[in-house]
Amino acid sequence: MPQKANCAQSAKKYVLQEGSIAMSSDKNQTSKPEPDEPPLVKERACLMCARPFVSQHVGERVCNNCKGTSAWREGGYFAA
Repeated sequence: MPQKANCAQSAKKYVLQEGSIAMSSDKNQTSKPEPDEPPLVKERACLMCARPFVSQHVGERVCNNCKGTSAWREGGYFAA
């Protein structure tokens, strides 16, 4: 077992000395990348009730009223 610990320590030292690979604890490597475009806020039709609502981004397709229903919380197919 001690050999594995020494091997891992040596690998970390090598990476730091060479500077070609960043360690996973590097802040730049663990943060989310910035989006190419800002989120598109627009009015969309809810996929559960078909009523229009203001969506904050392209992935938001269910309105807050429908998200508050038991059907949404339990994974049901339709709210009505």
